[in-house]
Amino acid sequence: TLQRMKYYPMILMICYLPATIRRLSELFTDDKVISPFWLAGLQVFFSALIGFGNAMVYGWSQSAVRDKDKEWCMEYCCCGNDDKVSVDFPMEQTNDNDLE
Repeated sequence: TLQRMKYYPMILMICYLPATIRRLSELFTDDKVISPFWLAGLQVFFSALIGFGNAMVYGWSQSAVRDKDKEWCMEYCCCGNDDKVSVDFPMEQTNDNDLE
């Protein structure tokens, strides 16, 4: 999961790039010159994609996150006793009756 954590800052950098360009262009130009409308449109569009991008990365890493959660539960909550407690995620279980 740590390897996939690098994608979250990349999403932020990509999504905030148009806003950064717009602010820099406003900083280094005259006060009377406003940034182009297309650049403002790109800023709004990419700023709205931050949540979508984070959801996509989280969705792709879901199985790895659940595996780490299961390891953590077995180590800290169950004191390493595999034979006493089974940690299952109900969303991943299949019903044998549905397969028939």
